[in-house]
Amino acid sequence: MLRLGWQHLALLVIAAVAVPADAAAQARLEIGPVFGGYVPAGSLRPADQFSPSLPTAPGDLGALAWGVEGRLWLTPRTGIEFLGVVARSRFGGGLVSPCGQVPSICAAPSAPNHATIAVGTAQVLFRPAARGPLTVSAGFGLVRHGGDAYASFNAPTPLAAVGGLVLDLPLAYRLNATLGVTALVYSLDVRDPFGSYQRGTQVDLVPHLSLTWTTHPT
Repeated sequence: MLRLGWQHLALLVIAAVAVPADAAAQARLEIGPVFGGYVPAGSLRPADQFSPSLPTAPGDLGALAWGVEGRLWLTPRTGIEFLGVVARSRFGGGLVSPCGQVPSICAAPSAPNHATIAVGTAQVLFRPAARGPLTVSAGFGLVRHGGDAYASFNAPTPLAAVGGLVLDLPLAYRLNATLGVTALVYSLDVRDPFGSYQRGTQVDLVPHLSLTWTTHPT
């Protein structure tokens, strides 16, 4: 499935860049930092007592996110976008009892768990109106689950289907702001050689604000 997904991603990018030479001469590059949030949803089978480092719900991984965005406009209405963001979360901790419901006779303090979520996407952009502020996008991405929480599970990195909406806000001669949201849908399976510990369909939202510099004034 992963191989098929990367084939689709390659075709998506090739289709976007296969434009006439005169259109390529009008290409415009936008690049800049991204600030926002990582808001995971969906459903997960609760982790058992043998995997206490894992979150009990997707929302445990929610955190601020930052990264970089690059957009290459090949025509006034179409282009490609690459987005990469990282979010670091902390969850859990407190008193943990390996005896389950048996009371505090077994309880012991536990340090919080840390997770690092890295999101990378490649999308095709389409602007319904050539000079309009709204852009829609679709493509594929990867969502890497790392940090201490996933150290024992080889940092699962599922392939995701991606879609997004962005509102462009011109600020100055070559400076723009964009306000948008990117949605990722994928299947997460946290496992090691002994079996699967957490599994479910995830829907992650990445609302973000970016400040970009462009090679051509808008």
